[in-house]
Amino acid sequence: MRVLKTILILFLIVSLSECKKEVPPTIPYFKVKLVTAAGMICYGTISSDGGTRVIERGYQWKTDEEEYFQHGKKAFDDGTNSFETIIGGLSPNTNYYVRAYATNSEGTGYSEEVPITTLCNGTFTDDRDGKTYPWVEMGNQIWMAENLSYIPYVSSHTDDDGIFVYNYQGTSVIEAKSTTEFNTYGCLYSFEVSLNVCPDGWHLPSQEEWDELDIYLGKTNQINLLRNTRWGAPFSNNLTLFSALPAGYHIHENCLYPPCINFNSLGVETSFWSSSLTSTNLNAIAFRLSSSFEEIIFTQYGLSQGLSVRCIRDN
Repeated sequence: MRVLKTILILFLIVSLSECKKEVPPTIPYFKVKLVTAAGMICYGTISSDGGTRVIERGYQWKTDEEEYFQHGKKAFDDGTNSFETIIGGLSPNTNYYVRAYATNSEGTGYSEEVPITTLCNGTFTDDRDGKTYPWVEMGNQIWMAENLSYIPYVSSHTDDDGIFVYNYQGTSVIEAKSTTEFNTYGCLYSFEVSLNVCPDGWHLPSQEEWDELDIYLGKTNQINLLRNTRWGAPFSNNLTLFSALPAGYHIHENCLYPPCINFNSLGVETSFWSSSLTSTNLNAIAFRLSSSFEEIIFTQYGLSQGLSVRCIRDN
């Protein structure tokens, strides 16, 4: 009787183990958190590992002209069931289908396919000097994707108002235009000049328009999406094609003992004017990016300081 009971228990154990069949993982939740002109940020969650360890997770995508999912990127496994990945190298204004996947020893499970359309980019020409600038769509806005470099005159580096070129200390437009700093970073403008320096059809963005951009990016830890490769890894991926440069700034200081140093922070940070004054009207709000922090900061600058300008297209 005892032998029969033991055989029955062993039979039940084997039967139960056979019922717990291992299957591919399940991904019930997947979304594309951000779409830009050059890429996207994807987020997915694995609800079940299928009874065995997940050995790979990531995302696959294809254009609407491709029959199969020909492109993919593995996601970093941080030990949780959620995974987020930045995917770059996509073509602007293109329709894609995206899905998440997770693989175990039994096979691969997929999320539902999500359709997206990458945003647009292009160029325009400033009729005042014939300079051609790139532009890029971000959310519901169109932004210049290069620092403004319109320079009808150049101010002395000791002036408290005007147009400046980083490290240039003369007043010759021809000489200023020949510098590496001008051709790389554009001009630095005092606040009063910046208010009217954008080309026709474009304007200096308000604090509210900068804030709309910040909201579109997700507000936290998205600063790398704006910075180009001159900031250096891991500080930039430029997923938005905004191509922010660490252009530094000009500061007006009374200098009693030359040589006077009126420029600072090249290669380290940049700030862009907004058209919004503070409550005292003594300072203006600027949109600041730095290699020292991972968040976008709105800060105040004196009206005589020289900052970079990014124009936004009129509605």
